[in-house]
Amino acid sequence: MTLNIVNQLKKTLFCFLQKGLKTKVVYSLPGILFLTLNLNAQEIQTLKVGNTNREMIVYATTGIPNDRPLVISMHGMNQTMTDQKNQTQFITVARNNNFVLVFPQAIGNQWQLGGTGDTDFILVMIDDMHKKFGIDRNRVYLSGFSMGGMMTYYAATKIADKIAAYAPVSGFLMGGPDTNSSRPIPIIHIHGADDTYVPYNRVQECMDAWIKRNGCPTTAKITNPYPTDKSNSKSIRFYWGLGKEGVELVVIGVASVGHWYSDNSNDVFTSQEIWNFCSKYSLKIGVPEFVSATVSNNNPKQIKLTLSTSIADSVTFNGFTLKINNVPVIINNIVLSDSNKLTINVQENILNSDEILLSYNNGNVWSTLNKQLTNFTDIPVDNLLFGSAPRITAITTNANADT
Repeated sequence: MTLNIVNQLKKTLFCFLQKGLKTKVVYSLPGILFLTLNLNAQEIQTLKVGNTNREMIVYATTGIPNDRPLVISMHGMNQTMTDQKNQTQFITVARNNNFVLVFPQAIGNQWQLGGTGDTDFILVMIDDMHKKFGIDRNRVYLSGFSMGGMMTYYAATKIADKIAAYAPVSGFLMGGPDTNSSRPIPIIHIHGADDTYVPYNRVQECMDAWIKRNGCPTTAKITNPYPTDKSNSKSIRFYWGLGKEGVELVVIGVASVGHWYSDNSNDVFTSQEIWNFCSKYSLKIGVPEFVSATVSNNNPKQIKLTLSTSIADSVTFNGFTLKINNVPVIINNIVLSDSNKLTINVQENILNSDEILLSYNNGNVWSTLNKQLTNFTDIPVDNLLFGSAPRITAITTNANADT
């Protein structure tokens, strides 16, 4: 092997290391350099929650990009995080869909369905996974089996602003449903139809409470048998939606299953059903955000503001402030000009030499899904008047980060 080829292989290895790929073994045989990559990361990690060390199994594909979802899957009473990892087959789903997966361990193998001990654990988990993998905080999904399902419902009453969707399996709050959540929440509940330990016949009581809380239709759409693409399927699916803020409720009763987690490829594969449902949801769904603002020669007294989602109309809109050349100016009125566009009318003509800054803070702009516009401060308005000076609006690099 020539020296040039060897040097090229060394450069390749260096590039791998520079890009953060974990290596298991680097070794050479006569004349050849071999590199074995660790394609998947799966390990037990410890977190400090208050004064207590907590454990969890973390799975992520090596080199997973930022802004991928996080799924947290909690074990049942007197089970462990390892039991949950083995029985759910969730790792296969995570690998195929490239999301971060965590199996947390309860203290004494029992979740705390009171206080904030375990909800604090969940919040610290989210922070830690964001630090390590850059997960998308708006796409965190919570699930659990049996007592883990009960913990899923309990968390909905405490941290609904942190979890985009909930997926309890064979578990609900035994003392009766508690729907005291800070927002309507999407739920998929999967339960063995032959379960008498945590009785399947009590699931509807739980759903009725959430149907009322979420403002969902009271009559379910039923799919029987379910899944429809499985020739041997005998299970049943109930669907209530859409409710407030576009949320849905789903119950799947798994035929011939008692108090255990179904991973039947010919019927209901629970972990895949959970991912299919939850992955549709983000905490940012229906939240209006700033997209662009422009002034043009069509009318130099108007600023056209485009938002990310449809806006509920109002007689007047407030919460906006406008500065031209860093001097506050009076806004005459603001009107809805299209489903996601507002027109801001000012008293004087805007000039092509003007710098325009727009802000919004806690006004009355709400989406049609009843979510408030995200605040923003001093965002430049694009001055598109004839003769206006160009300005840089974005700077990006190429994939190699050298241009």
